[in-house]
Amino acid sequence: MSIAHNIWRSSRSAARANDLPLYVFGLAISTIVGLGLLEGVSCIVLAINIQIRSTNY
Repeated sequence: MSIAHNIWRSSRSAARANDLPLYVFGLAISTIVGLGLLEGVSCIVLAINIQIRSTNY
């Protein structure tokens, strides 16, 4: 939600040519943060799954 909002806000302000580098920078940051969060969540899920499996055996 917040990433999409940032993209929308940046693309709206990117109408001025001077803001284009800022828009690209913001987009890159949003992508990196989004991927980082996704990776963090999947790592946590994986760790929980391993924990559950090891307690079952």
